[in-house]
Amino acid sequence: RFQEDGLVAVQQKHIRILDNDGLKKLIQHQPGAR
Repeated sequence: RFQEDGLVAVQQKHIRILDNDGLKKLIQHQPGAR
């Protein structure tokens, strides 16, 4: 049970980091984005 919660937390952390990188790339690649 605790192990599962830990894994979920780690996955969410990785997803958050990936989202941040992805968002930056998306924003940079969008034409007309300020």
